[in-house]
Amino acid sequence: MSKSTFIELVPATANRPAGLEHFGLETSGTKSLLDHLRDLGLDINGPRISTLTGIHIGTTKDMDGVNIEFTGTVPGSVHRKAIDDWDLK
Repeated sequence: MSKSTFIELVPATANRPAGLEHFGLETSGTKSLLDHLRDLGLDINGPRISTLTGIHIGTTKDMDGVNIEFTGTVPGSVHRKAIDDWDLK
């Protein structure tokens, strides 16, 4: 989509029904944001480092059960590499 906008499309399977499964928001200071949300009473998982992409990630669910990811695109992560390598030529 753009240098800093990513869309992840994942096929539906028997274990993953069609529809919106999650959405992600990039953050700076992922750990401090997650700590703040935890202090506000949200059930927060993480932060952890994704073994697949190298991003820092924490999650919670919205009121409909949709997963919300808070991610930090740190140096060395797949997302940061895509951002840094973006070229419109």
